[in-house]
Amino acid sequence: MIPFQPVRTGKISGRIARQIKDTILNGAMKSGDRLLPERELVERFQASRISIREALKNLEASGWPFFRVRDWEPS
Repeated sequence: MIPFQPVRTGKISGRIARQIKDTILNGAMKSGDRLLPERELVERFQASRISIREALKNLEASGWPFFRVRDWEPS
C-alpha cells in the first residue's frame, strides 16, 4: 500500500505532487506501476478532484512521466 498522507496547508496541489514525486523517488512506485484511481487519490489525500488533477498536470509539465488517472467503471 502506498503511504500517501492527507494534506492540510499551503498549495494543496503542490504538496500532492511532491508526495507523488517522493513516492516514486523512494521506490514505492516503480516504472510501469499504475497510479491509484482518482477517487482513491481524493480519499487518501483528503483533497478535491481538482487539486489531484492540478497536481498531476504540474508533474507532467515539469517533465515527470505522464500520469493518467484511470477512473473507469463498467456501465
